[in-house]
Amino acid sequence: MIDDDVEFIGLVDDALMARGCTITYAASGEDGIRLARRLQPELILLDILMPGVDGYEVATAIRKDPQLKETRIVAVTGLASEETQEQLLAAGFDAYVAKPVDFKMFIDEIEGLLDLPLASREPDS
Repeated sequence: MIDDDVEFIGLVDDALMARGCTITYAASGEDGIRLARRLQPELILLDILMPGVDGYEVATAIRKDPQLKETRIVAVTGLASEETQEQLLAAGFDAYVAKPVDFKMFIDEIEGLLDLPLASREPDS
């Protein structure tokens, strides 16, 4: 997860770790790109509005990296308009979740992208 909102990170952590997911965080776009290259995650939850390197720039860097071509990227942002959603999908995001997050819908979206019920995932998978 790449987000500079500590409170939101805690909420996501609670929701996903309770379902057996392993979560790793970066508080800036720069750190997120480095972390993604090192860990090669299945999925990245990515805030758009961050200081320095924003979510669009992070997504572009990830999409250009051949080792991360299978990584799913989900925008999690307070920018909630149809135009923004179209821009995110055009920029290479696989999905879009608006803040404030409805965690039931959020979990459903992630399950769909990973094609696996999160409740049945092993903690280290």
